[in-house]
Amino acid sequence: MSVRSSTSPKRRRAIQNFFRLARRLHLYFGLFLVPWVCLYGLTAVFFNHPDWLHPRTMTAFGPEVLAASPLADPPALHELAEAVHAELPGSLSAPENIRWVGRYRLRGRDADNRYSIYTDPDGQSGVMYATPLDVPGDHPMEALDSVELPFPLSRDDAWPTVEARLGAGALSLDRAPDLMFDVRDGDDLWRVEYSPLSGELSTERVQDRPTVPTARSFLLQLHTLHAYPSALSMRWLWSVLVDLMGGAMLLWGFTGLLMFWQIKKLRRVGGVVLLAGVGSIAVLGWSLYASLGF
Repeated sequence: MSVRSSTSPKRRRAIQNFFRLARRLHLYFGLFLVPWVCLYGLTAVFFNHPDWLHPRTMTAFGPEVLAASPLADPPALHELAEAVHAELPGSLSAPENIRWVGRYRLRGRDADNRYSIYTDPDGQSGVMYATPLDVPGDHPMEALDSVELPFPLSRDDAWPTVEARLGAGALSLDRAPDLMFDVRDGDDLWRVEYSPLSGELSTERVQDRPTVPTARSFLLQLHTLHAYPSALSMRWLWSVLVDLMGGAMLLWGFTGLLMFWQIKKLRRVGGVVLLAGVGSIAVLGWSLYASLGF
């Protein structure tokens, strides 16, 4: 005996009414959320492409641009770590977990643009941002005084080959990656961070810090991880997936509207719900615009 034949007409009607209500709720909630989904999809794509709708232009380059420049032979990581370690007080263990943190940055300008050029510590790749000079907002680090340091790279280095190959204005090195490593003083683990250009040295006690990120912090980092890196990597693949997800959400919203329009008897009520969703996001957007001053 089938389940259908064993179910009473009253129960079948109740089940049909339940699924009908579920479909209507799905439809109306979906119509209300269409503008929100589209907004989320668009902002995800813009997170991934920071230069879209921005007056600056971006140019990626490889090691050929840095050839015959001071960054053609980057400073030795471990040798610098040993030199910094020798200046630390007390009886500490040898440096461990040695790595660069950040990138080199060159800045310059000509008659039309302000240039910011970022290169990886290994000198294998980089990117140049050219921003028209009428765009406000210089980096606050430009106001800091330079410090003379025993470091292979200097703020006074000339970059004629890089300038010529990228077509940029006069460049100067105003930021370098920080050197970071861990040392042990008995049972205490300390993280040492050294800025080669400024000479600043900072330490942090880290033995109580979790060795792996929590699920929440990991998910937050995934949500904010954006923009294509200069070289192919797992981060590059993640950026591709972000683009695909943003496009899929926009497609879901569009096809949802098409499905809604095919149900003629629901167009009036569905249209009211859709307008309510559009109106709510418009009111909230204007309110945020007024309060945040964007």
